[in-house]
Amino acid sequence: MNDEFHNVLSADIQLNKEDYLKYDLEKINDRALAVRDILKSGGISKNNQKMQQNLILAYCVLAKLGITSYSIRKLSAEEMSVFQMATYKAVTAASALTGYISLLHPMVSVNYATLATDANLRLGIGWWFFDPILDNVERGTLLLHEVMHTVLGHYELKNLDMQLVNTAGDAIINQEIEFGDHEVMHLPQNEDKSDFIVFPRTIITQKYPKGMPNNQSFETYYHALEERKKTPVPDQSSDICNSMSSQEESEFDKQNVEKAGEIEKELARNEALHKAFDQENKTVGRNGSAFNSFILKALRPAKISWQKCLKNIIAKHCNTVIEGNMDYSYRRPSRRNFSNIFIRPGTISYLPKILIGCDSSGSMDEVDYRRLMSEIKEICKTVQHEKISFVTIDTKITTKQVVHKVQDIVLGAGGGTCMEKFYEYIHQLKASEKPDLSILCTDGYLGGVKEWTLLLNSIDKNIINIILITDRQGYDSFINLYGCNTPVKNTTIISIY
Repeated sequence: MNDEFHNVLSADIQLNKEDYLKYDLEKINDRALAVRDILKSGGISKNNQKMQQNLILAYCVLAKLGITSYSIRKLSAEEMSVFQMATYKAVTAASALTGYISLLHPMVSVNYATLATDANLRLGIGWWFFDPILDNVERGTLLLHEVMHTVLGHYELKNLDMQLVNTAGDAIINQEIEFGDHEVMHLPQNEDKSDFIVFPRTIITQKYPKGMPNNQSFETYYHALEERKKTPVPDQSSDICNSMSSQEESEFDKQNVEKAGEIEKELARNEALHKAFDQENKTVGRNGSAFNSFILKALRPAKISWQKCLKNIIAKHCNTVIEGNMDYSYRRPSRRNFSNIFIRPGTISYLPKILIGCDSSGSMDEVDYRRLMSEIKEICKTVQHEKISFVTIDTKITTKQVVHKVQDIVLGAGGGTCMEKFYEYIHQLKASEKPDLSILCTDGYLGGVKEWTLLLNSIDKNIINIILITDRQGYDSFINLYGCNTPVKNTTIISIY
């Protein structure tokens, strides 16, 4: 928070609730006048160069006066008109997201001045969103920002700190908006152009005293924010969107605010994917197509048909795992000769154990993670398996977990690169814990001949191994060394860029 906000809330300023009862806080213009009175009380004039961020903070103060009797409510006709114009600007700027925008269910909220969305596309809108200082393009851009959190799956990462998830997601989404076509898409700004919204450059940590660089992965920003939480440093940025708390979600439930269903979201996703593909083909190389490319990368489906791929590989190399490795059990009686007085045990076939290793080194960026997460999601969804274990690797194994769906995955922080540690880990497992199939996901930036040789020599040739490479140059480095044929038994290398 900035120093001027502290002035607004300082003990020197006495704000009396009664002084603001003259304003009808159900009306946009009355609220706008009320917050400007609050700022005036703090010595902040209407010509202040940081007016936007001060307005956000003043709306927070106004809400805390407790004049209103509600936490959330339906939009008034006046507010709905503003919201509808914002949705029009949003779909004009990013037509691929029309389906998602149409699923937003807005409510006015006094819990925050800005915006908050849950996984069901229920949208809490703070008073600042309606302030006359914002134009319709800015409001439309704010809606696109909220929708992209859903597209990127941020609200499904329940096992992480949701406030940090929200902030890391803000950094990624806002940098992409900044790269977009300014005429149809731009975020609110202070008059002095100072940053008050989260960007990578506003994530100040001890390691990054001047802010973080653009185009890092979500995981890199998230872990940096974790470190900053442990050792706080001054932060001048504000969140233009918030993570909705469980209490706020309960309030939405009490008021029976409609949720977007899974089928609706899947239809919106498919529509967005097709529209983004069409738009990409029409605008390739033109200005303004950057945000559409961002949408396309976020929605990118799995490149590999994992059901078919694993069926072929396992059938060829590992029939004993699925077809031959069987046992008998009375829990599943045999259907043969069922009329006989003797009950015979049925056969049980054992499904393969899968171990996925993910490169979490510093060279992995957001695009790499998106690509591999698409593949992992498809594996979890379509491939029959006994268990999927997941580890992350940089110069050592950094995390270990069992996953049932891609949202369970926690990725490690970025570090060096030593992918042979994945196969060394497999060698150390007990026979009963060893996987039937290993999948290593990496960008392929291992180094040179020495590093690739170490990796290939460390592979356990008694199990099936797949290496997925997310980057063209990383894959080319392998091809230049070994050609198209993998020089290791039971090992397949596949590009997914």
